[in-house]
Amino acid sequence: MICAMVMASLLSFMELNCENLFDTCHDSMKQDYQYLPDSPRRWTGGKLFCKVRNIAQTILMAGAQNDDNGGIPDIVALCEVENDTVMTMLTRRSPLRTFFYDYLMTSSPDARGIDVALMYDSTRFVPICHQCWRVQMPEGESPTRDVLYVKGVTYNLDTLHVMVVHAPSRLGGKRKTDGKRMAVATRVRHAIDSIQSINPNAHIIVAGDFNAGFNDKSLNTICGNSMTDVTPRREKRHDDINDGNETNATITRDKRHIFGTYWYQGHWETIDHVLLSNGLANLVERSFIMTDTVLIEYDERQGCYKPRRSYKGYHFDPKGVSDHLPIVVRMRL
Repeated sequence: MICAMVMASLLSFMELNCENLFDTCHDSMKQDYQYLPDSPRRWTGGKLFCKVRNIAQTILMAGAQNDDNGGIPDIVALCEVENDTVMTMLTRRSPLRTFFYDYLMTSSPDARGIDVALMYDSTRFVPICHQCWRVQMPEGESPTRDVLYVKGVTYNLDTLHVMVVHAPSRLGGKRKTDGKRMAVATRVRHAIDSIQSINPNAHIIVAGDFNAGFNDKSLNTICGNSMTDVTPRREKRHDDINDGNETNATITRDKRHIFGTYWYQGHWETIDHVLLSNGLANLVERSFIMTDTVLIEYDERQGCYKPRRSYKGYHFDPKGVSDHLPIVVRMRL
């Protein structure tokens, strides 16, 4: 009985960018041509099923990584999911189908048709309301993904505010695109201020792919003085690097040498984050980036570990998951 009470006090949260989780049908309003059966990638139902299965198994592994086998995540923030078709497959037709997952998602004006979703164990988190927030981009810029806001109650009746973010990419250069990410950050910060003006102690989670590092202005704008980034940080040490060049290091064949959530142009970055209101951050028991062997692979040419993607160019890897690594945060409420 004591163990059951301890287990019931834990809330597990996970964030993952799924990297192009598209269905196989063309949406006439979207530029989804790369992920169709007749595209160069030959995106078929069989490949889609493989990817959905691999993502489901990743979510299951997040529970196995808990030191006390605390169970699979109660709430999962997902980026780069196309529509209800892929989310239904994930929650109803994958290895997750025997659990009690349900989901909410956006329907954004993003040109490629990718959206964000919040998947949740309906026995542990019950949504009260949700909204999709459109973000006004700077003049002349293309629309971006909506921010998903969900307000709900946890198993012990704590109210939780969750926002799922997929900020604009850095395609075209970081400086040139900073304004677009700042537009998203300003919208999210305004929402946080509104919630905290009513209840300064509100429990708030903001998670997703921010396309921003720890010291970037957009991320710091969201955090302000009332939010804490609980994403794990790990800095390179001198003995982690063979050639002394941090931007193009030849790293020994050891999983210890994973320094972020995303591998880009020869080095690790942390652009995925989980931000918690300060009071909620004080309740964190554990926060970690998943580095299971099924999520990473060794690149002999570059001499380092990298996320195991579904595609390397046009070659499909049936065991690939994503070009991002997941973050898991466990809180004791």
